[in-house]
Amino acid sequence: MFRTRKARARKPASIAVDPHVLVRAMEEIHLNSATGRLTAQTGTGGRAHLYVFEGDLYAVELDGYQPPIDRRLHSGALLDSARLAELTADQPDSSPASRARLAVERGWVAVESLGSIHQEFVLAAFGSVVQASVVSTSFADGAATGEGCALPVAVDVLLEAVALRQARLGEDWARLRGVSASPDEGSARDCVLLATDAPLPLDCQLPEFAALVQACDGRKSLARAAFESGYTLAEAVHLARALSVRGILAVVEAPARVASELLVPEDFARLVTPPAALQSADSPVSASELAMGSEPLTEGMDGQDELQTEVVPVPVPDAAQLESLREELVKAQAHVESIRAQLEQMGSVLADA
Repeated sequence: MFRTRKARARKPASIAVDPHVLVRAMEEIHLNSATGRLTAQTGTGGRAHLYVFEGDLYAVELDGYQPPIDRRLHSGALLDSARLAELTADQPDSSPASRARLAVERGWVAVESLGSIHQEFVLAAFGSVVQASVVSTSFADGAATGEGCALPVAVDVLLEAVALRQARLGEDWARLRGVSASPDEGSARDCVLLATDAPLPLDCQLPEFAALVQACDGRKSLARAAFESGYTLAEAVHLARALSVRGILAVVEAPARVASELLVPEDFARLVTPPAALQSADSPVSASELAMGSEPLTEGMDGQDELQTEVVPVPVPDAAQLESLREELVKAQAHVESIRAQLEQMGSVLADA
């Protein structure tokens, strides 16, 4: 049994955002090898759901965003246009992740390929939540998801990967804008690119390059082009950089219309989400009270009375459900080699960029 605190209503001016709220919650989860869902609320109204298995992160869901995984399969030539259309017709109301799983079930796509794509979206979403102004967290013990699951990763490894990913994004964006331009000039997500008449060179003959070239029409933002191609923003900028230095894509100076919807996971920290668009998570438990069997202490706030507490029932995870999840995540170990192979392939393409 856990307890969760009810915060007193306070004046907005007295609320200070602690940049370490999310990291501390994740570290506490890892310390207790907890399995469940951590919900993070941001100061801009956004909400993210981070799913952990035995303390390690395996999925991230952002309110207002569904990763276009089926489009990513198409851009990578893992799913042709006819099969993508068939999946959409068979499951018009399903999520892109569900349609991608159906492609695996039908034997059209290897589970290892799907797993590597999931890993990219999980890392991109987690990095955006880390950069957001998280004001509160809650934990639902035993909650699980089957959407976009990847290999579980420890929080310290994730934070290191996020830092490296952000550094590479900055370098790619600076190169895309030109060596004389500041990396902070403009925004990568709002950048507009136009495909030139130059043919793709031999080292850019991968289908992923062709998909981005087709999406860049000189009118839409790079974030929109990324969404239509099934990429994260980091992927799109990385590919665009290689294409730009080879004269395949050119930056259009006219700014794109800034999108109000969440097109890439990296935008989660920036967009403001209306409160009416959010739904409350079930069975919340304060992430700072994960220590099993311990009674949380009520703390005063600015010299005021102690906060009230209420007992919140926590669902006991079904043993069969957890064992099934464990088996699926063990299978995901094979995804690591696929991810490494893709990174090595991309690195060789950009070696002379």
